[in-house]
Amino acid sequence: MWDAASSKPIGEPLRHDGAVNSASFSPDGTRVVTASEDKTARVWDAASGQPLGDPLRHEKTVNSASFSPDGTRVVTASWDKTARVWDAASGKPLGEPLRHEDIVNSASFSPDGTRVVTASEDKTARVWDAVSGKPLGDPLRHEKTVNSASFSPDGTRVVTASFDKTSRVWDAASGHPLGESLRHKHLVHSASFSPDGTRVATASDDKTVRVWDAASGKLLGELLRHEYKVNSARFSPDGTRVVTASDDKTARVWDAASVKPFGEPLRHENPVNSASFSPDGTRVVTASDDKTVRVWDLAVTVRTAEVNVLPPNVLLWGRGIAGLRYRDGELEAIPDEERRALLETPLPAGPWADLQAWLKTSGPQRRLSPNSKLTVRQIAERERDFGSRDSLESALEYDPTVSLARMMLANHYEQDEVTRAEEPGAAPVDPAILASAAHLRRYDLDRLPNDPALWTRAAKILREIPHAKVGVGPKPITAAEAADQADRCAADLAAKRTP
Repeated sequence: MWDAASSKPIGEPLRHDGAVNSASFSPDGTRVVTASEDKTARVWDAASGQPLGDPLRHEKTVNSASFSPDGTRVVTASWDKTARVWDAASGKPLGEPLRHEDIVNSASFSPDGTRVVTASEDKTARVWDAVSGKPLGDPLRHEKTVNSASFSPDGTRVVTASFDKTSRVWDAASGHPLGESLRHKHLVHSASFSPDGTRVATASDDKTVRVWDAASGKLLGELLRHEYKVNSARFSPDGTRVVTASDDKTARVWDAASVKPFGEPLRHENPVNSASFSPDGTRVVTASDDKTVRVWDLAVTVRTAEVNVLPPNVLLWGRGIAGLRYRDGELEAIPDEERRALLETPLPAGPWADLQAWLKTSGPQRRLSPNSKLTVRQIAERERDFGSRDSLESALEYDPTVSLARMMLANHYEQDEVTRAEEPGAAPVDPAILASAAHLRRYDLDRLPNDPALWTRAAKILREIPHAKVGVGPKPITAAEAADQADRCAADLAAKRTP
């Protein structure tokens, strides 16, 4: 599990042997089904992360997998040009494959579980009888690959997303398009209805998610933006939020009305291919090219409903924070002694008391927010432990004093610069970058606390680039030499702690 307010891991990820293309919850939220480039789909226990039963095997990459509305079946879509329906408990295939002329990119059940809709690179989406496997009606045709297709909540419509830069809403029975195409500037990867069927969210290569009126086709409000292409967008069960997955290695939860993000990005090490909510809206599951699926806990989001009514004393306390008050129509400063007394105004237990306690705390020991269980230092340490260049820079933004982050960042800077210089026609390695990395290593070592575990870890980090320099000036030492010193320091500290 992961804490979505702080974007940090809680428990272990679900792992495949290849990139994971999709992940979604069962209708009761107790299981997750995943689809991977390792040619399998898998069902997992959402709480323990343990696989349930044998893998569901295709001959090639599995692009998508999802449960039936009653949770007893799974439908998968594959590069082997088929979609298949499986018994979710036994893992056995049910009936014949649903065949397209090219790769099948997605497959999902209708709300009553009697039909399946598929999307294919043969430029069509098709509706099938989920039991007999027979196609129902004519194909729904685009000019290019159809990347996703899904039913409306009442099952009367289908929405598709295509590489022809459009999404379309169709009558599920007749196969006729309804209204105008929903257009992006680039390829459209996914499209899905809101829970009430009145809106459609589309995700595109143009780095945006757009929310549309499903009936009129009009764009509603501002756009949700990522740094790179967006692979999926889905509404929360109550329709108030949207979760998106992007090639920028993040998933994000957004307020569907204000288009503002909730909390920090949910980070993976590689592009995120899909993200979706649990049935109760308290969790998100993400699937990534880093071969993992992660479940994130949204239960710690801000309790805004509890602070809508001001309890007694809050205005007095607020004056203490501001240090100002109105008197005879004029704004005046409150004397320091009086202000200190106002700041100690007792507030009722609950969110206001939490906020008061939070504001009294400063520095790394302050919690990330009044409702967070994690301090700024803990957030910084978790960002550091994630280990990527972006997360290390983020760790130092949270807490500039967090140990080891500069040393780890120095390795990234140096390795990235050496890699750049090895490209054909590239300029030589910039000595200023190597000097900066050497300075960062020395800075961290000089400020490392007397904790043997930290010194042991520092030695391991230094040995990642043993020939690198530590410190600047006439006599810098190598990282290997510094690592040996760190090991000796760790041993000395450990010996002093031994009774």
